[in-house]
Amino acid sequence: MRRTLLVTAAIGSLLAGAGAAQAAGLVPPDLMFGQPYVEFGGGFNFTSVTLTDLQTNAGCCDASVTSSTPLNIGSTIYGSIGTTVMPGLRVELQGSLRNNSGAHFNVSAEGGGAVGVDTKTFMLLGNVWKDFDVGNGLSFHVGGGLGFGSKTLTVTGATPTTQTVSGLAYLLGIGADYALQKNMTLTFNYTVSNVTGTFGTSTIATGVDTSHSGPVDETVTGILGKGMDESATVGLRFALAP
Repeated sequence: MRRTLLVTAAIGSLLAGAGAAQAAGLVPPDLMFGQPYVEFGGGFNFTSVTLTDLQTNAGCCDASVTSSTPLNIGSTIYGSIGTTVMPGLRVELQGSLRNNSGAHFNVSAEGGGAVGVDTKTFMLLGNVWKDFDVGNGLSFHVGGGLGFGSKTLTVTGATPTTQTVSGLAYLLGIGADYALQKNMTLTFNYTVSNVTGTFGTSTIATGVDTSHSGPVDETVTGILGKGMDESATVGLRFALAP
């Protein structure tokens, strides 16, 4: 959180300083600093999760996934602050949150059962977008960004557990913009993003193995794998300067 606040403050200071420099005539005319904006939006998120390398401590039978249900369509919300740095080129700082839930795995083992998995992804990225104006208030853009992210997988069921990976995050995207008013633009975006890193072994289920001469406590472990996040969003961008 401290790192996030420091980065946000630094970007805000940069934008304010750039605008002041342009107003004072210190920036060449072909650079367009001083046209800051904010953008907010949300939409749908699609991602996947896998369960592999199942192990059991009972020593009788190998554990396996007999059937699975994918994650449901989830939600995405985001907010950005940015500026135009030259005609057709924007830079911004963007924070986003993605949620998906409802994945289920049926695990076959002497004491196995069904488990569920939910996901949550946070990212703070520095993005660069290239705009292509096609006239009549319509434009298209392409770009991407790098920054920090974290993804959390929550295993629900008899043995609730969570695992989080944090580190480098990246995003690639395309989209379209339509000017509703002089300082307000409707935006459409499709992005693919991910947080690097892998999860360790998780406790998937616990139970009692009754196949032996006496009951044996059984633990089933496995490795959860994450897929890319794909988001389709609609947003509004508000220019903060004429």
